Amino acid sequence: MAEIIGSLERVLLRYPDLDIANLRVVGWGAGEFFKKYYPLISSRIQLEYTVCPWQENQGKFFNGVEVRSPEALMNEDPENTLILVFSYDFSERLSEITYGEFRKFKVMRAVELDVGDVPLMDELQERQRLMDGLSMARSLKGTPKAGIFVQGLAFDFTPQVLAWNRMRFPSAYQCMVTWDHQPRELLDRCRPWLDALILVAQPENKGRHNTNYIARSARLGVEHLVQKGIEYAVRCRSDNLLTGSSIHEAIQHFFAGGRNKGKIAIDLRSGWRHVPFHFSEKTMLARTEDMVRLWSVPEDRLSEADIEHSAGMHFQKLADVTMESYLWKSYARSLGFAAETLKDSYRFAHDRLLPINSRLDWFSYKFIPLFNVKMASEMCFRQSDWDEMMQDQEFALQRASDISALDVSVREFWQRKID
Repeated sequence: MAEIIGSLERVLLRYPDLDIANLRVVGWGAGEFFKKYYPLISSRIQLEYTVCPWQENQGKFFNGVEVRSPEALMNEDPENTLILVFSYDFSERLSEITYGEFRKFKVMRAVELDVGDVPLMDELQERQRLMDGLSMARSLKGTPKAGIFVQGLAFDFTPQVLAWNRMRFPSAYQCMVTWDHQPRELLDRCRPWLDALILVAQPENKGRHNTNYIARSARLGVEHLVQKGIEYAVRCRSDNLLTGSSIHEAIQHFFAGGRNKGKIAIDLRSGWRHVPFHFSEKTMLARTEDMVRLWSVPEDRLSEADIEHSAGMHFQKLADVTMESYLWKSYARSLGFAAETLKDSYRFAHDRLLPINSRLDWFSYKFIPLFNVKMASEMCFRQSDWDEMMQDQEFALQRASDISALDVSVREFWQRKID
């Protein structure tokens, strides 16, 4: 029997002012994930219907739920409609909805196949109830050793991210770079938790998967830390709070005594280990000079319309369309590394990257699920995979060649057909 934890009240972590008593809930997805996991939670949440872009599914009923075209959402009121995403590639679907045609709708991940973050979500729900009364006034004396640069849109929950970081790491400088078109009231709620709020204009061309949005604002954030004379930089996104005991302990572990010059400690949990150069950019720690070099990559000249992407293409073609692969390929080339194949990717990682999660980690408000189900997922890097790549490079490179030769489509990649 699967262990299931969660309730509709979790939506208030993402949308604190939502009236859940009058909320309509619609699904997104009608594939394998929906068929497998919706029955586990159907007694706790009732869907009006689910939508699917695949015409072969539209008009059918799966798990007793009607499947409609995404255009059906045009008849819904975004103010009181929640879209629940049922998909293995939930991060792609969440971004597609958040930044695309249906961006006015509330959206959440339906199910996470793990229960490890449940205690943290319980704590966040408790903190949210106290948020209006929280404050942490302070003035910095001297130059901090470490600085956090936060990048991304300001969401309703971003003030809670910033408050968490300030209270968890009070000695770290914290700045945020975001876009100047956002509501003033929301930005004003962010300011008390920041040493600097930097507002910039959006790029005309966002690049593939918002590459230029991310790269430009991240570069400005870390350049601000350089101007402040801060030696070490921590990258944080506006939807991710930082977890871990101490930034300074992480610095000591990775970089004390001049160790690991030119290396960057990165998150493993969101890197796709079988896709060339798809290393995560969610949470990073490095000497500030190295972080500046990473984020000074050329802006992407391609637009989203220029990118060919289909579920039937070879899964490693994802390296041609994802922001992460663009960033790390560009950086690797700037350092003189070959940057095409999975073997190139592993060689670069061996020489330039470190695993950060045992010292600093992250938790995304954007990825908060309505329900947790205790099951495993092995698409991303595990510590054991990383250790194997570092310690037995010959074996890892042969494994990279074998994986690259597999005839696996993007759709099959999302369905966890590779281990």
